Amino acid sequence: MQSKNGGAGYRFGKKEDVGERKRFRMEIGQVIRRYRKMKNMTQEEMADRLGVSGPAVNKWEKGVSQS
Repeated sequence: MQSKNGGAGYRFGKKEDVGERKRFRMEIGQVIRRYRKMKNMTQEEMADRLGVSGPAVNKWEKGVSQS
């Protein structure tokens, strides 16, 4: 998405951006999962490294965590 000042980035806040927010979370989840798999880590191992719970990593990967 192109911002008004010409820079690329995501702008959320409008009601109509709900679908875009969901798609963005899904894309981030895919990146997290891909990276974790490349490093041969379980969700629990990644959670330990990040200082969060295993279910948090699972939610991120599924795109269901709340921001």
